[in-house]
Amino acid sequence: MTNLVPTFLLVLALAAPALAQSSQRGVWSADMNRSVAPCDDFFEFANGAWRAANPIPAAMPRWSRRWAAGESTKEQLQVILENAAGKTSQPKGSVDQLIGDFYGACMNETEANRQGVKPLQSLLARIDAMQSPADVVQMIGTFHEFAIPVPFAVFGGSDNNNPAEVIAQVLASGLGLPDRDYYFKPDARFVEAREKYAAHVRKMFVLAGVGEAEAKTSADTIVRFEQQLAEASLDNVARRDPKATNHKMHFADLQSLTPTFDWTGYFRRFELSNDDVNVEEPKFLEAVNRLLATAALGDWKTYSNGSCSTRQRRRCRQPLSTRISRSRARSWPVRRR
Repeated sequence: MTNLVPTFLLVLALAAPALAQSSQRGVWSADMNRSVAPCDDFFEFANGAWRAANPIPAAMPRWSRRWAAGESTKEQLQVILENAAGKTSQPKGSVDQLIGDFYGACMNETEANRQGVKPLQSLLARIDAMQSPADVVQMIGTFHEFAIPVPFAVFGGSDNNNPAEVIAQVLASGLGLPDRDYYFKPDARFVEAREKYAAHVRKMFVLAGVGEAEAKTSADTIVRFEQQLAEASLDNVARRDPKATNHKMHFADLQSLTPTFDWTGYFRRFELSNDDVNVEEPKFLEAVNRLLATAALGDWKTYSNGSCSTRQRRRCRQPLSTRISRSRARSWPVRRR
């Protein structure tokens, strides 16, 4: 039943713009700046009047009709969710009760701060109890049940070679910084981001009750661990080429690519059939396999604690297996909860 919540929120997000408009429109001719010749500056010709009347808000990186519609949708969603959260007499299990409780719990910062890491203790204890790479593999599956996509993600998506079919997609993930460049580029802004990220991770460990010295050591370990994953990741430029992330393979080839990871057990856990999959970044999975085989167990524990306690704290409180498509994956049905 819990899985209805994110699904309903998505429906609301998609429906809100349509509800806000009484009729469909095509090109808004009033947006055009007809004083500019289209052959000289077509962008200004097509959008100049609207841009002049709608400067970029200070809090926004960009602005357009589409961007403005997105912000309007968020405002409408906020009203819907706040109204639902403010009602206490909704039938148990109803959509209004589910989204109201879901939103209300997420927005109750006072209660979240009061409980601290208490809601995570059982998961943190399971991390601490890991004794072998096999235990790490099991914990990765647990993370995915909680929609925590580390160190990779699995979901259902269209086959790049046959869009009519839905197959499992295995993606590189597990980085706390936005992409590969943030871990290696020497530019001042990337150096600053790395320093601030390490400080953030350290602070989160401190807030979780870890001493300063241990928190710094843990933060350094996580950054080093993620650097090894980032090194095997494609940068954003390389990812622009569709061929770079199109690596369809048989299930047996997936297992051969990462022999330390028990894909048979993983697929059984999520009730997926051992059909063809697309591995977006094979080198990344090879790096994960290498870390499973060679990295110190303590590093895996620290990385797992960081994934749970820092970047994904909210997700750890929500056991949602929403990364895997439930509606279209006919050939590999996902376990219903």
